[in-house]
Amino acid sequence: MLGIWFWCLHGLGIGAAILYRAELNAQLAPHLRQRAY
Repeated sequence: MLGIWFWCLHGLGIGAAILYRAELNAQLAPHLRQRAY
């Protein structure tokens, strides 16, 4: 039982990290583009 919970939480953590990183990239991309050019 503990293993199942561990993998569920682990998967949620990875999914949250990917979404968080994607949101950060979406917010930072315009600023980085403006700086680059």
